[in-house]
Amino acid sequence: MRLILASASPRRAEVLRDAGISFDAIPVRIDETRWHGEAPAHLVRRLAKEEAARSVQETTRVTFAALSSEEIERYVVTGEPFDKAGGYAIQGRAGRFVTRVEGCYFNVVGLPLSLLYRSLIEFGWSPD
Repeated sequence: MRLILASASPRRAEVLRDAGISFDAIPVRIDETRWHGEAPAHLVRRLAKEEAARSVQETTRVTFAALSSEEIERYVVTGEPFDKAGGYAIQGRAGRFVTRVEGCYFNVVGLPLSLLYRSLIEFGWSPD
């Protein structure tokens, strides 16, 4: 069975590779262009809904410690949050702010690995 990763996310590819799951990456593009006059919060919700309509869904709740303005500013200037879907990298510098993860850690990184693995087995995929 051939697994297609319909994403250009380097983190999703890394999760699959590290788990020993072979795949071909063929990204599906979603137009992320902000509509004229669209509020940033609306843009984020709209894009999240479009992506969710096309994907394996699992919820993970991440709790951060209370951060000072200085901590937030120091994190932002690292540049790390700018290419992350959630605006932070739990596997990177932002991990030091996380006090609790309820659900799949890998879902936060970009792919709910355990759910994916179980689903692949149900579809007849073999890890060998």
